[in-house]
Amino acid sequence: MNGAIKLDRANIEDIAALTPAQEGLLYHYRSGKDAGRYCQQLSLRLAGEPSMDALRFAWRRVARANEMLRTVFRWEKLEHPVQITLREHEIPIAERDYSAYPPAERERLLGEAREEERRAAPDIAAEPLRVLACRLDERSLEMIVTWHHILFDGWSNGILLREWLAAYDACVRGERDREPPAKPKPRFKEFVAWHQRADKEERRAYWTDYMADPGDRALLPFEAETDAAASGAGDGEPGYYSVSLAPGEVAALTAFARSRGATAAAVLYAVWALLLRGCSPGSRDVVFGTTVSGRTPELEGVEEMIGLFINTVPLRLSIEDGDSAESLVRRTAEALRKREPYESAPLTDIARWSGAESADDLFETLVVLDNYPLDEASLRSESLAVAGYRMKEATHYRLTLGIRTFGEWGLDFEYARDRFAEEDVARMAEYYRHLLRQVLGDPGRTVGSLELATDAEKERILNVFNRPLGERSALLVHRAFEEQVRRGPDRPAVVRAGAVCTYGELNARADRLARRLRRAGVARDRLVALLLDRDADLFAAMLAVLKAGGGYIPIDRLFAAARISYILEDSGADVLIVPEGEENGLPFGGTVVPFGGPNSEPDREAWPEEEDYDDEEEDEDGASRLAYVIYTSGSTGRPKGVLTEHRHLMAYVSAFRAEFRLGPDDVVLQQASCSFDHFVEEAYPALLSGGTVVVADREDVLDPDRLVRLIEANGVTIVTVQPLLLSELNKRGGVPGVRAYISGGDVFKYEHYSRLVRRASVYNSYGPTEATVCATYWRCGEEPLKNVPIGTPIAGYNVYILDAAGRLMPVGVPGEICISGRGVARGYLNREELTRDRFVPDPFRPGERMYRTGDLGVWRADGSVRFAGRVDEQVKIRGYRVDPREVELALLEHPAVAEAVVLAADDAGGAKALSAYLVTGEGTTARELREHLAGKVPYYMIPTSYYRIGAIPRTGNDKADKKALLRSPDRLPSGAEESGERSGTERAVAAVWREVLRLERVGAHDSFFDVGGNSLLLMQLQARLEREFAAGLSVTELFSLPTVRKQAEWIDRRRPSEGGADGAGLDANREGGDVAAAAYQPLPADYFGWGPEGESLLRSRLDPQLAAGLASVASEHGVERFDVLLAMWGYLFTEVTGLRTAVLHVAGRGGRTALPLRIELDRLGGFPDLFAAVRDRRSAEDAEGGYPLGTTGRFVPERGERETLPLAFREGEAVPDEGLVRRHGLLLGIEEAGPRDVGLSLWFDGSRLLREKMERLVRSYAHLLRQLSGTGVASS
Repeated sequence: MNGAIKLDRANIEDIAALTPAQEGLLYHYRSGKDAGRYCQQLSLRLAGEPSMDALRFAWRRVARANEMLRTVFRWEKLEHPVQITLREHEIPIAERDYSAYPPAERERLLGEAREEERRAAPDIAAEPLRVLACRLDERSLEMIVTWHHILFDGWSNGILLREWLAAYDACVRGERDREPPAKPKPRFKEFVAWHQRADKEERRAYWTDYMADPGDRALLPFEAETDAAASGAGDGEPGYYSVSLAPGEVAALTAFARSRGATAAAVLYAVWALLLRGCSPGSRDVVFGTTVSGRTPELEGVEEMIGLFINTVPLRLSIEDGDSAESLVRRTAEALRKREPYESAPLTDIARWSGAESADDLFETLVVLDNYPLDEASLRSESLAVAGYRMKEATHYRLTLGIRTFGEWGLDFEYARDRFAEEDVARMAEYYRHLLRQVLGDPGRTVGSLELATDAEKERILNVFNRPLGERSALLVHRAFEEQVRRGPDRPAVVRAGAVCTYGELNARADRLARRLRRAGVARDRLVALLLDRDADLFAAMLAVLKAGGGYIPIDRLFAAARISYILEDSGADVLIVPEGEENGLPFGGTVVPFGGPNSEPDREAWPEEEDYDDEEEDEDGASRLAYVIYTSGSTGRPKGVLTEHRHLMAYVSAFRAEFRLGPDDVVLQQASCSFDHFVEEAYPALLSGGTVVVADREDVLDPDRLVRLIEANGVTIVTVQPLLLSELNKRGGVPGVRAYISGGDVFKYEHYSRLVRRASVYNSYGPTEATVCATYWRCGEEPLKNVPIGTPIAGYNVYILDAAGRLMPVGVPGEICISGRGVARGYLNREELTRDRFVPDPFRPGERMYRTGDLGVWRADGSVRFAGRVDEQVKIRGYRVDPREVELALLEHPAVAEAVVLAADDAGGAKALSAYLVTGEGTTARELREHLAGKVPYYMIPTSYYRIGAIPRTGNDKADKKALLRSPDRLPSGAEESGERSGTERAVAAVWREVLRLERVGAHDSFFDVGGNSLLLMQLQARLEREFAAGLSVTELFSLPTVRKQAEWIDRRRPSEGGADGAGLDANREGGDVAAAAYQPLPADYFGWGPEGESLLRSRLDPQLAAGLASVASEHGVERFDVLLAMWGYLFTEVTGLRTAVLHVAGRGGRTALPLRIELDRLGGFPDLFAAVRDRRSAEDAEGGYPLGTTGRFVPERGERETLPLAFREGEAVPDEGLVRRHGLLLGIEEAGPRDVGLSLWFDGSRLLREKMERLVRSYAHLLRQLSGTGVASS
């Protein structure tokens, strides 16, 4: 210890090394945070006529007789720590007098004194033991002895107290100078030497085998931290809880052990193992710490020594469901007998031999059998009566169970208060006793049939935590909507981008489409796929399918083509509804119904008249018809469709309306993808209550300020968002008028809603698609919670937490969340076996069905549930359920990937994100893997980070070692051109990137999204850049500036002045009137390949909404839509090549000439500048660099192997014959037939360019246009 008092060399009696146990305790003492741990305290109530003189004399005498009471510890500037025995050492004894206080006050002061002594950790370098004597009255005092455990163990207490009382009596008798006869005690140094002589090889062999091949270990019960830390309980001091065992329990226990030839310890250990296993679903391997006396019989007289002999060693038991309780006790007794010769091994050595990183990794709980009583002999005195005593010990373990096996048997728990609340530990004690009673009452009972929950707790869960389900709904969804139409046909139903669709208009559109669907053969349970934008047409189409009697499948238009094709094929959909103008060329064998634009306008003569589309009566059978199918992630790599009926949806809507008191005045924000059930939550409760749905575009969701403006402008009252976006709203203090915020499906923390909850209701929600959106809600309060619950069951739903055998788990014990009630879906489409496995009869409510979620949950004492992870590997990413195995299988399809593991971990923003760990070659980049996945899985399933590994590390049971993978340092290169930072601004921007993304380095050309960024982190980046530079950089602009260099250059241009575009970003040529070599446009190498085709053609039409949106963008910036389309086509080339320049040639002047446009992003400030520059360059009367179309050979140098001369034109201004296609390689024809009608034709040289790459180029172009216009983009 620093500053320790220098010892008098003449006063040193002996110096010895430390035992391994002492070294371990010294480690915890020196670690700071554990300095107060292992502080022991014995408090004795002494009655008679206690004498302070005799008390002091007795301590001097026992100190002379026992060297450890004269020992101090030193380690500073020493290679190895030592214990130094002093010849003379006065034990410090302090006095307090409480005799003047009333009895109750005396006891209070005495309690405070004990606590003060414990908190003032002993100084083991100078005074490892001290005494406080508190006078209570003339005839009694309390002697409080406090010491560090490094001095001596619990067994020594009886020896110490017996010798102290004998010395006290001798003093009272006047025999101070007469030393009592006693056998000489061995010196503690001999015990140290015995330890050092032990055969380590024998011990190593035993413990290496004993701890080999760890299975899924049973972990500490009540595994998630409680709210104690958040409320200030985590101050480092442990909590204590004690309960006595009934005399009948003790008698039955001892009789049971004796009749089986076992010790009581074997029974008590076995029951603790059963408790740990029961609290860890799926575990079979149980390991916990036990203490052994350590007093070797090889050392004569050791039983009379005072010192630290006790040792802590693991006890490991493997438990199967079929084991009988009796056989487990026998195996435990046998394990203890076999372990005994090796129990002296230091715990640190056992950890090293086991491959554990430290001794603390071996186990989390410690069981201490207190079988060293302070018996009558220890407490006998001629002059004093020991009226009572209390012992308090502290370890560094999260939970220590002390079992008293003398006097009044009982359980003494010491627990970390930042992990457990006292009520948790009280329940644990009750579960232990309940298991003990079951084992003793029926020893032949199998382990698998033992229960943690008592009958009283089962009753509480079934009938207090859960409520009666109520009647089933017989109402059809569209009938409920039509009732709202009758009540208010002119009320706004759907609002998007300022366009309002009323209830009457929406119903009319649905009626018109329903008639068409009926004519197309749609009937009960026939499936109709919807591939539409999130606007009024989508809502009308959903209702139309229901009116026609079918069930719809909503498909996000941003899904990869492979995903869309899979859903269409797997579902066997009969009909596909697409926007008007997109019905041709689709890979779909059924009926394609175009819907949108003029065809979606209401037939105003027809819509007030009702037409019955339903042949069935509205009874429960009618309500059991299919409403929709939503596809969720699957572990086989194949998404599975969940079948939801009308009655399920109506049950959920009814519960939502009851919870949120929804009415016609409510306006609900809609921002989720239509392919996920969050969309259902945002749509149907409002539409079936007469409320309004306001659709937010992707740009609204990405820019919190823009989202706030949208909410305010539309009077939104209910907002459903993911936690990290909720956090952005929380930072702004919320939005006036919003009365409820609903979140969930991700990491949900108090800091996400701490300000919002002061002015509105905030809810955490939980529920899988298979239970129709949500099964629980939790209304958050203002008090900070460390773990926010997912809530209590909503009306019409029951929730159980079950073990693998289907038994109810009690409060505090994790198990699988199972949902029963009115919202449980029909099952999986075309997955009968999986449906039978996951959708089972409710064992507690006859006639009901129950869905096994695969999620783990824990009941709280108030009847709410805390989420505790997954039984399988599924995770929630940005609110969407993802099975990493599906992503792994897609990655394995890439030729460079040999093995793949995908894990979820917290990203830089605190949200769950996917990371891929790959056995792959040196040349593989993150960009090519992202591009590969983009064609196979939805955007939210694409990992944000990629790491190269030599091989997949494995655990002992051959599973991927997740901890080892998460430490992988070898991140794959992004695939961008490597370049150092070349300016001060770049260095500053890069520093912000590193902070936001928590990366050690970023390259100047790395794309934000290729190095771990996502849309939510982009918001944080924007906020940090604005704080740093105040350059007016918006989230939307950051999308077009995805690299450090692009952002730095933009900032440098904007900070000196706000000058607009002057066309400087476009050059006609660099060498007189000819087109320079730079007029060629390079493309990535994998775009090229030999093929037999010559001229090839791809055609598509933009959806009307997108076409109209682009016209609005053009109008806003004072350019033609053609200019916007040209600019984005040129910009696309910079995206696919990663270059700062792109070249585009435009046909003009009646198709007679072509004009090269060279785009230099370094000279442009953003998209507005680019649009203006294209307009100015194209409209110049005497534009330099023009050349006669079809005569490029005279003006252009020889073409490179991977170059093209891309030509764009308005259809009719050029004739794309074979010669023109071969000369240019790539031709884009743009047909503007009307404000909402734009067609695209792409001719390409099929002998050089690969068709699949050209198809991807067209898709990327359309995606870029959607991002620009903000239409048809699903929310993330």
